Amino acid sequence: MSEPLHEQVVAAVGPQYEIDGEIGRGGMSVVYRARDRRLNRPVAIKVLPPELAHDPAIRTRFTREAQTSAQLSHAHIVPIYDVGEREGLAYIVMAIETGGNLAMLLTCEPRQPIEEVRRFVAEIADALAYAHLRGVIHRDIKPDNILLDEASGRAMVTDFGIARAIEASSRLTVTGIAVGTPAYMSPEQAIGDREIDGRSDVYSLGVLGYQMLTGRLPFNAGNSMALLLKHVSETPPAMTELRPDAPRALREAIERALAKSREDRWPTAAAMRDALLSDRTGTPSWRVEHRDYVRYTSPRPDGSRAEVQTVSPRRGPAEARPNSSASPKLPNGIELEPDHLTSLTPEQRVDLRLWHGRVNLMDRIKAMRAYTLLTLGAAGLSIAGFAVGVDGAPPLVLAPIVPLYMSWKLWRRGKSLKQSGLRLRRVLLMPRARQALPAPPRAPREQQLEKVRHAKCSTVPTALPFAEARALSREISAVLEAAAELEKL
Repeated sequence: MSEPLHEQVVAAVGPQYEIDGEIGRGGMSVVYRARDRRLNRPVAIKVLPPELAHDPAIRTRFTREAQTSAQLSHAHIVPIYDVGEREGLAYIVMAIETGGNLAMLLTCEPRQPIEEVRRFVAEIADALAYAHLRGVIHRDIKPDNILLDEASGRAMVTDFGIARAIEASSRLTVTGIAVGTPAYMSPEQAIGDREIDGRSDVYSLGVLGYQMLTGRLPFNAGNSMALLLKHVSETPPAMTELRPDAPRALREAIERALAKSREDRWPTAAAMRDALLSDRTGTPSWRVEHRDYVRYTSPRPDGSRAEVQTVSPRRGPAEARPNSSASPKLPNGIELEPDHLTSLTPEQRVDLRLWHGRVNLMDRIKAMRAYTLLTLGAAGLSIAGFAVGVDGAPPLVLAPIVPLYMSWKLWRRGKSLKQSGLRLRRVLLMPRARQALPAPPRAPREQQLEKVRHAKCSTVPTALPFAEARALSREISAVLEAAAELEKL
């Protein structure tokens, strides 16, 4: 426990709340167990850590988002009792859930029973549908943010709006947040799209449902950038291979939530919930119905990865999840490194230093293009300086050293982008930075339509015997009829 922070929290909320101890901490918050003195009930107090609380913009956004989230009253959303800002600290007082969280449950049992998967995903979708109708987007759906009620076992979504609060910072200094949990980001979050709506939460819920059903995440990669790129361009392994006994309707509901284009996903979380709870058999309705578009009142995107660590799941004894690494401190209590950065690997630290803290793939592409032009300009100036130095200014003979160092750094950045799955030729030569990203794979229906288009251009050879020509004509007619049916969908 951080004694200075603990004393600061006690000084800020002590008159109203009695602090019992720290439950857990993550990159964006520290959670304390406390008791409301007036109402005599246990509560949880979530506090911004000092490295974030010093920014007034973050504190103001944190408080405003918490006030908005406090208006949400739903059976599957953790209720917020109080919001405040005192003594330079921003805090949220909420109900304390002693049943643990979904991350701890998945650690004990990675593959959940089918009906449990259906129930959990439907309950979370119900909570998201309620929040989306009120203009609140979560942006950080992941197992750590799904608490479990000890008495009933129902899912309780927490940390609405916390991810958006960190956007108030003009520069992403809390790098560990974005690096730590990219596994649940939607494709539009991965590429830095500024227009995020409820369908981004639907995608993250699809990732969570896939993980609960198969026991693994849909994508795995050696580094965070490669993982984000897979969310943008690759298709996850088929659930029929990983969980053959899963019902078709459940699999296809999760598959639609994982669509790369948000227009192809469930239009609302309520539609996904209804599909999960439906007992219909056969082809699901979304295969044949025309997709309906929804206008969202959407806050701005991007976000963070708040860690909510409580006690173990309802199936085991209550105990706090241990912190994987401790932050080094000087004797006077000054931390040499924030807690949310201690879990970074040496490779991640080197990569972040190389890119000066940039974690967004689009930001790295733009930086690579600008640094290439800067290196070429420095090379031209160094040649001119070398020529001048030979004639009459000897110090300028050393001018090529700068572009040599820049070229070496440019080579390292190019190697980093190649490890993320990008082609340097596209990064440097495409007119727009977004065009450097590989195109997502075509859907099976588009591939079938492409085959049909080629079939339309084919003709029956006149040199064939009559019987063979007639059979070929029938095949082409069948293909054209299939094309007509596909175009109606």
